[in-house]
Amino acid sequence: MPSEPPRSGRLAPALRSQGLGLICAALTVLLLAVGSVCLAATRDGASAGVHLDDLRAFFQRPSPWHLWLYLLIPVLLLYALNTVLCTWRSLTRLLRSGVRSPSAYGPTVMHLGFLVALAAHAVGGLLGGEDRPVVVGSTVVDLGGGWTGRLESLQVERLPGGMPRQVHARLALTDPAGRASRQVVGFNRPASAGFGARLWLLSRFDQQLVATLTDGDSRCMAPARETCRLGDRAFHVLGLLPGGHGDGVPAAALMTVGQGRHQRLLVKRGQPAAHPGGAVTLLALDRQPVVLLRARRAPGNPVALAAVVIFALGMLLMGRRWFQG
Repeated sequence: MPSEPPRSGRLAPALRSQGLGLICAALTVLLLAVGSVCLAATRDGASAGVHLDDLRAFFQRPSPWHLWLYLLIPVLLLYALNTVLCTWRSLTRLLRSGVRSPSAYGPTVMHLGFLVALAAHAVGGLLGGEDRPVVVGSTVVDLGGGWTGRLESLQVERLPGGMPRQVHARLALTDPAGRASRQVVGFNRPASAGFGARLWLLSRFDQQLVATLTDGDSRCMAPARETCRLGDRAFHVLGLLPGGHGDGVPAAALMTVGQGRHQRLLVKRGQPAAHPGGAVTLLALDRQPVVLLRARRAPGNPVALAAVVIFALGMLLMGRRWFQG
């Protein structure tokens, strides 16, 4: 009787089989469908901490409602292994046969794009996240990651009933290298940097009371709880008093920032207030537009963009094969 083939000889063909790929694809679609129902049903409970593509929330508070994801991960890993083995086998066959036609390599390149897309989800889900929200007005503020920005203008399109339909917030941004750029933020229209690796999403917009300070040579503007810098001196705005401090004169409560002992100042409009480095004057208190931005880290986005480019390259390599019956 013929000897039974070794188990390793059976395992490799099974792992790279087309049937296994189809099974993994079907399971992926099924588990994602179940997940969408579970997330909607538990958005105020077990899934309350789930945001966008962040996978860490599923493991910080494990729940039976998230079983679909715990099963999806090994399915995707098996799917990726199946794709790698199929791609490698196809590529080695083409090279050994001496095939030079670019169209023959198109499917292999598309498989590579699929693998990079899976990697994009993993990178984004494990390394992405949100930083603290930031209020951006007419003064330069820190946006995180070495970026700074300020609001240049704010335009609001409104519906006949007065509700906002769209917002156009024009931002002046400066990257860590000092290069300046401008972007417009609105509903479903975030500002981005690094091919989408860092995003700033519009959360709210409003009018905010802002103080204009001067030391006689320069001036700066800042809302409450922000810092205003005049030359080599900086002042933290503790609070703003548009109705004055008992006398009706608008005032600002400040604290000096820098070396040495901090000093509190109550600066009234038009009346210089002395401090160890000189004097500071409140020129005006005005309401100015501001926006609240959610700062999000999304390192998977550049990888996903690379996957799209690779997949498109595979489609171009196939050329006329798309139109052959």
